[in-house]
Amino acid sequence: MRPCPPTPQPSVIRILRGKDAFSLLELLIVVAAISSVATVAILNFSGSGNSVKAVKLQQDVAALNRAVRAYVLSGGDIPATATGPSVIAKLKTVASSTSRSKIAGLRNSMIDPRLLGITSSDASTMKAVWDNSKKSFILKSDGSGFREFVLDNSVAPTAAIGEERSTVLALDNSNKWIWNYAENESSAAAPRQGAISTHSPVSAPASGGAIQVLQAPTFSKPGALYNDSDFNPDLKVSLINPNPSNTADTYYSISNGAWLRWDGTPLSIPQALATEVRAYSAPLDPDRYEESAVSTALYETIFFSGTSTGVFKNPKGDPGLVSNLLGPLTGPLFTFGSPAVQSGFTQPNSLSFTGRSFSSIAPDQFFELGSLSYYNGSTYSGTNATSVQLTVNLSFTTPGVTETLPFTFQLLSTPNTKEDKKNDWRNKQTEKQMDDDDADYVYIPEVSTKFSTTIKGQTFYLVLSFGSNNGNGFTTIDEFHTHENKTMTGTIFGKFTTTPPN
Repeated sequence: MRPCPPTPQPSVIRILRGKDAFSLLELLIVVAAISSVATVAILNFSGSGNSVKAVKLQQDVAALNRAVRAYVLSGGDIPATATGPSVIAKLKTVASSTSRSKIAGLRNSMIDPRLLGITSSDASTMKAVWDNSKKSFILKSDGSGFREFVLDNSVAPTAAIGEERSTVLALDNSNKWIWNYAENESSAAAPRQGAISTHSPVSAPASGGAIQVLQAPTFSKPGALYNDSDFNPDLKVSLINPNPSNTADTYYSISNGAWLRWDGTPLSIPQALATEVRAYSAPLDPDRYEESAVSTALYETIFFSGTSTGVFKNPKGDPGLVSNLLGPLTGPLFTFGSPAVQSGFTQPNSLSFTGRSFSSIAPDQFFELGSLSYYNGSTYSGTNATSVQLTVNLSFTTPGVTETLPFTFQLLSTPNTKEDKKNDWRNKQTEKQMDDDDADYVYIPEVSTKFSTTIKGQTFYLVLSFGSNNGNGFTTIDEFHTHENKTMTGTIFGKFTTTPPN
């Protein structure tokens, strides 16, 4: 005998199932399943890089496992001999016409019919593998499994395969109650209870309990501003996984690059103004653990890299100045003075600049900005230059700036007195001293430049100096001397310093 239903309270809504209506449980299951199906549907957008797909795989596995649970709760059955491909095929089925009117759950497929799993047996690749003991997909590198999931748009639309489904709770098609139930006919005194399905009850997930959030990795060296000397040539940083053993893998990304699985080898942080490293923990069992937040470290250093070029222009000098760069002409070679051809000399004085490339120059480190070659010819007085402008163009790749530095080189042509001194026994100077006395020279009145740039809150200035010497002359910080009828090539050194010029 069926008991009379209880009188509904004002706050209770009675749900009657019409021909085309949905039950309340159906609506709740549909809302929950939409999230799973939508997540699986975006598998095709997991990125083109293998490493990015590997990271996305753990999210796909979590979505598929939710679809599996929805399938089982909706009357589906996964046998103990199931494989990964057979489970995917099960999730694409729909309830048969006979079971659609009886089950209280989702009747259609749990995943997009276009879903295609790409299999792999590569031991170095993380894969989604079906575990029958857990009735879920797990992530592991050994064995064969799905290395990624995509949507295959070439799959022709076909009718989904129907299968018989049955749940513990079945819809009551004979009366106005939502759920069918049966009385225990063996004993009149026994309390009434819900009907027991002939199918095995749905088992709870093997992991049980609430999902735990993994802890984010930490870095062996904290993000900070490091000296240039710490990069030899790279800064080595290891990742520390604070989670229990065999619960999580660590993934990292350098400068917004692809996510890569960390294999325990220290990361090589390049020498750069700023390098951001991100890392997070990915669960090996998505049913028990949730991925961690992303931890970030910013590794910084200061250095300079670039190239230099230069041209001469606007020479000044004697009233009878002879030069190849008179007027608006410019060039990397500057000649001046009229050769003393009556004494057998045919070449004028010349000055040339050759630029340099420089890389990874640390603050207060001297580097070659360029080289200066000066030929001290024998020329007639009244035809020589006394100054010339050198414009040095600096193009920095680090920092990304350009600068034009104008310099005025002062030129001094000395009288040639060596022969007179050699014949004057009252002056017993060495021949080397005589050569130095006759040397013409170039000097920079101001070795500081107008260049300045601010990096990471520090302002740097560029100062110059001459360096290098050989038997054809000598240099000081701001002077460049060349012996008569000799060519000397010296180096112009630069240094970036935080000390403001005087």
